[in-house]
Amino acid sequence: MIIKSSRLPASKGAKATADHVLRGEANERITLIQGSEQALHDMVQDARAWRRRYAIRHFKISPKEVPTRAQMEEAIALLAEEFGFAAEDAVIVGHVKQRHDDAASPFHLHVLVPEVDPATGRVLSSRWSYARQEKVSRLLEVRWGHSVIQGAFNGAVLKALHAEGRHDDANLLVGDGLDPGLKARSQYPDGLGQEVARRTERSMADIAMHVRDARLLSDGPAAFAACLAEHRLRVVPGQKKGRWAVEAQGQDGGWTFAGSLDRLLKVGVHEADGFMRSKAPLKREKGHGYGEQDRQDSGE
Repeated sequence: MIIKSSRLPASKGAKATADHVLRGEANERITLIQGSEQALHDMVQDARAWRRRYAIRHFKISPKEVPTRAQMEEAIALLAEEFGFAAEDAVIVGHVKQRHDDAASPFHLHVLVPEVDPATGRVLSSRWSYARQEKVSRLLEVRWGHSVIQGAFNGAVLKALHAEGRHDDANLLVGDGLDPGLKARSQYPDGLGQEVARRTERSMADIAMHVRDARLLSDGPAAFAACLAEHRLRVVPGQKKGRWAVEAQGQDGGWTFAGSLDRLLKVGVHEADGFMRSKAPLKREKGHGYGEQDRQDSGE
């Protein structure tokens, strides 16, 4: 199971997010399980009322196998316990979309929760979110009897479980093959993924997913930039002519190089440059449609 998350800025509103999760054309089927579109707009209004930067925390849960309704409820309850939100406040949407890995389930779940408590203005916890999401993923895998994924924070997950007194869960994970010293393989240049994770607490796979999704939702470079901004990403001219770089914003507000635009989109350099200069539409590369996401676990 892979759990990813992003924080959606209050300044951007909820329309693009609502369109993506409730009306995304790339999905074969969309099911609103809990909540409403209006609830997303209310989250934005609450954040603006308290003058908070972020309005919605968007969790995406991608299990290897199709979960039961009880298992979905358990997954959301564990996330709620870990990050401190009320499960009943979540907007929950199920998507069915063919995965790049045909052996994986085509089902994934979107869970959108308020970043800001409307009564107190308290902001949802976001520290070390990747390691904590991996912890929830590993707990659910071992409880459901699913195959255990080797993540980038295995050691931190086991340490946290022992600190919380969940020794049996930690021992079961090790017994199922979780290697505390193993780091997930990366498809990116040596050291880049680790540097991005250190500075931004984000994985390269997460960034690539948002870049591809933003391209799917955009009809030009301006819309593309606006979609990226929702996920604290931006595109800037690269060091070489005709090349573009994607940067991710860290918790301290600084920007970190996260890869070239063409590589993250899996298209040619000229296609990426043409799109950014509005000269030509980006072409689909065989096997890598913009709506498709690299589902290999590389640390999220």
